[in-house]
Amino acid sequence: KQLFIDICQREISDVEINDLEVFLRKVECHPLSIVLAAAQADSYPSLGALITVWDNDKYHEHMTIDMGGRHESLKQAIWMSYRAICEDRKAVLIWAIMSFVPNKISELTLVDLLFKLDRDRDGYAESARNLIKRGLLKLDTDGNYSMLNPLRYMVFVFDEDSSLMNTAINLLTIVLVLIFQGYDLSTEVEESKFWKTVGLDNFLTALEVL
Repeated sequence: KQLFIDICQREISDVEINDLEVFLRKVECHPLSIVLAAAQADSYPSLGALITVWDNDKYHEHMTIDMGGRHESLKQAIWMSYRAICEDRKAVLIWAIMSFVPNKISELTLVDLLFKLDRDRDGYAESARNLIKRGLLKLDTDGNYSMLNPLRYMVFVFDEDSSLMNTAINLLTIVLVLIFQGYDLSTEVEESKFWKTVGLDNFLTALEVL
């Protein structure tokens, strides 16, 4: 209960405490499910409204691919988190990028990848904050972004935009090449060498032709 209250970005009234206890039973007190739900509770007029959506808008009706063996409540929590950010297409793209980053990624690398894939750097900071607010993305004190493993790839489960899968292929290839070259995604000096070495513009153009 305290975890939900600590993360929730609005005050939980005494009247809503019973609703909170009902909700916690629904998620079987799964920690990450609680974190994700609490992070978006302010988007609903009440916890009762959150519970109504939780009960009636089920994740399995929107899946495009299998979600694997994740906890049932976590699947539902991730679906509701996706619903909260899906209109922010740059946030969706950042989520896709983070799906293929092994550990963490510096802000410079993230912006560079966004530009290579989207040709538009504007608005990325606001979109990143949107993901952080929803509990989907973390930013450490060194300015590096990271995402919890259970959340990786999940954007592809629900997103119906076929172009996102093409982006995923590009991303996967880029990151694999980077890893095989032995570069550290969180080190700006190393990543600048990588872009010069690989010639990423030509590489992505070749992929588009394929």
